[in-house]
Amino acid sequence: MTRIRIAALNVENLFERPKAMSGQMKPSQGNPILDAHARLNILIQDETYTAAAKAQMLEHLRTLGLARSDTAEFAVLRRIRGSFIRRTSNDTEIVATGRDDWIGWVDLVKERVDELAMTHTAQVIHDVGADIMGVVEAESRIALKHFSDPGIVTPRGKPAYPHVMVIDGNDDRGSMSAS
Repeated sequence: MTRIRIAALNVENLFERPKAMSGQMKPSQGNPILDAHARLNILIQDETYTAAAKAQMLEHLRTLGLARSDTAEFAVLRRIRGSFIRRTSNDTEIVATGRDDWIGWVDLVKERVDELAMTHTAQVIHDVGADIMGVVEAESRIALKHFSDPGIVTPRGKPAYPHVMVIDGNDDRGSMSAS
């Protein structure tokens, strides 16, 4: 009887991850940023922005450091078309009345994953020795392919996992489910 070993691993992004998820930050610091990002992007999708929704958006923009500028340490406001926000010297207000008024979103600022963390992830994958490996929170198919190529997961020779497939997940932080 042939046995097949199947494993799953959350790789928490292979090459880059949101700065708010940095190992240098405590969850009490990063979680409010991740929460504000997620909630703001949900509110942005509303057909109509009520006064209460606008107040919540402003609060989330403050948490993200975006109340006074489109760029901050942990997030970036991407404005493609239309007007969403107006900033004056002493006030910030949401001027869009709903999703049809503008196109844009909030991205999290990303930073490179440190080489030691990448090496540890590769070592775990190698040590498990699975025939089929499913991973969660990989950036993209290309990142997975590069990660599984010889030299990272395997020292030399053939890739440990020559077939790579990605299934997009619903994580707005820039991570994907993959296998």
